[in-house]
Amino acid sequence: MRAQSLLLLFWLAAVLIRTSSQAADRGTVSPLYRDLRFTLSAPYSTKAEVTRRFGYREPLTDVDVAKEQFQMLVPASYSTNSD
Repeated sequence: MRAQSLLLLFWLAAVLIRTSSQAADRGTVSPLYRDLRFTLSAPYSTKAEVTRRFGYREPLTDVDVAKEQFQMLVPASYSTNSD
């Protein structure tokens, strides 16, 4: 379940990244890419909690986020709402 939730999260991130990068391609500022690694999983991402929240009936696989690598894209148009 956790793996499925992560896959859904990554799919959504990919859609947002693709949309953001297409918008950034039209501008003159390049987006910022960062490679990330996490050391801890969120406390609400246990198999039991994910199963409870999403109602999955299939057994979940273990995912060690410390062994995974993620890429973050900050769109060129990103603003922190500060001047």
